[in-house]
Amino acid sequence: MGLYGFVTLAAVAVLLALEIFFTRNEPHPSRYDRWYGNVALGFTNELIRFGWPLLLLYLAVAQPVAVVDASVLGPTLGALVAILLMDLAAYWLHRLSHLWPWLWRLHRTHHSDLDLDVSTTFRHHPGEIGVHLILVTAMVGALGFTAAQLLPYILLSRCVSLWSHANIRLPATMERPLTWFLVTPRVHQIHHSAWRPETDSNYGQVLTLWDRLFHTYVSPDDVPCPARFGLERFRSVDDQRLGALFAQPIR
Repeated sequence: MGLYGFVTLAAVAVLLALEIFFTRNEPHPSRYDRWYGNVALGFTNELIRFGWPLLLLYLAVAQPVAVVDASVLGPTLGALVAILLMDLAAYWLHRLSHLWPWLWRLHRTHHSDLDLDVSTTFRHHPGEIGVHLILVTAMVGALGFTAAQLLPYILLSRCVSLWSHANIRLPATMERPLTWFLVTPRVHQIHHSAWRPETDSNYGQVLTLWDRLFHTYVSPDDVPCPARFGLERFRSVDDQRLGALFAQPIR
C-alpha cells in the first residue's frame, strides 16, 4: 500500500508540473473549482480503495477460490500474463460501462468533466469504484495470481491512467510510436469527447492492443482534438458541484 500511494503521489506531482510547461489544451478559468470536485471524489474513492491492493495481494497469496494456479508461471512470465489478462478485463469492463445503461449511469460522472487533466483521473463515482473492485477482486481470486505477478499491473495501470488523462503535449515523433501499444494523452482525450461516436472508442486502460483488436480504436491522427469535452446533459455550473456529482446516477 505504501508503494502504491508513493507512486501515485509522485506521478501526480510530475504530471502537474508537465501540465504547466507542456500544456496541450488551454484549461478553462474554472479549473480550480473542477479540481475541488474531482479531488473530493478521488479522496472518497481512495478511502474505498484503501484496502484494495492489500486485499488483492492477500488473494494472490491465499488463493482461497482460485480455479487456475497462475503461480506455476513464475514471477516474470506470470506478471506478463497478468498485465495482458487484467488489461483485457479492464477494456471490456470499460466498454460495458458504456453499453449497459445501469453501468453508464455510474460511469458518466467520469465523462461529465468539461475539461481534461490529471485531476479527471480521480473523478469516478464511488458506486462505480465499488462495482469495479468487486469484479476485479473476484477475477484475481479466480486466477490465483501471486503478489509478485500482480503488483506490476497495479502500478502500471495507475501510472498510465494518470498520464493518459494529463493535459500535456508530447512531441509527435515521441507520441506516435507509443500509440501503437500504449494509451497516450492524445489517444485517450478522444474518449472524453462530447460527441458520442468518439466517446464510444479508445476504451483501453494501458494497451491500445484491445481497441485495435476489437475495432474500437480511433487514431489521434484522424481526430487531433475533440471539439469539446464532457456530456451535453451536464454542462451547467450546478451540474459540476460536488453534490450533483454524487447524485448523477439517479438524476
